[in-house]
Amino acid sequence: MLNLMDKSQEAFNFEMRADDDFSSVLRRYMDEQNISINDLAKRSNISRRTVIRYRSGHMPNDYITLVMLCIGLKINISKAEYLFKLAHLSLGTDKNSLAYKLLINLSFASDITIEQCNDYLIRLGFPKLKTTTNFMQEDDYEIRIHIIEQS
Repeated sequence: MLNLMDKSQEAFNFEMRADDDFSSVLRRYMDEQNISINDLAKRSNISRRTVIRYRSGHMPNDYITLVMLCIGLKINISKAEYLFKLAHLSLGTDKNSLAYKLLINLSFASDITIEQCNDYLIRLGFPKLKTTTNFMQEDDYEIRIHIIEQS
């Protein structure tokens, strides 16, 4: 059961450090919740390879991908805004941004999935979050390459 007092307290607890960069904060957020690379890839519907790249120093230059990462991380809006800032992006005040903020807040308070987020967006008349349709195909491709190399 969702403990709203714990969630509301958690919403205000996060630490900014002078040496923070996008990848170190992403790793810290994952560690805080004990989320593996594979788990984050599945929960955010982003390829495993992309998550690895972000953890190793690359930054997303795609606003929607960052929204999907925040939803997958199930972080509060303060942490999400900090992650956006470190990626040199920002959550705006336009209608799309407000809808994305709502979804980030929902993901923090519930177990909403990217697919459910897309359902909400479509019902509200917004474009859906992109989906990595080749998410599993990419992993299958890597397995196939590995098998071919082993032959």
